Amino acid sequence: MTQKDSDLIYESGLDQPPDVQMEPLQAHSKMEAARLIETQAAKVIDLDYQDGGCDFLELARLGREWGVAVMFRDQEAIAVESMKALLRGLNAEKDTFRQRHLYCMFELASCSPDDLRQAKSRAASLGDFIFPGNALLDPYQIWVR
Repeated sequence: MTQKDSDLIYESGLDQPPDVQMEPLQAHSKMEAARLIETQAAKVIDLDYQDGGCDFLELARLGREWGVAVMFRDQEAIAVESMKALLRGLNAEKDTFRQRHLYCMFELASCSPDDLRQAKSRAASLGDFIFPGNALLDPYQIWVR
């Protein structure tokens, strides 16, 4: 016996065919967000651009019409597991406009002063902040190694 896609409830608990993206898709402009919503490319569209907060209400209304959730965040929490991962992450091209709060899950006092100075300087130049890991509540990402 076979069931039509419309008869199934998928692992997420949502009624949707398996070709719909469950992870949030990032939109880097209002036009891209509208296209992703109208094509129902994902159940959640993440506005990752500077004016996303200004466009949020309009795009959220459009999303409701198409059954797509829209989200906007102007900062994100990232757990960092080592100084090496912190330096590598800070030296990589920043792919978001968001301010990153980098929570060091390692002992900052045990790091070399040069590495710490370099990390703090690079974070400041990118508009990011470095915090001790014990202040972290819920990370959005984790940087390892």
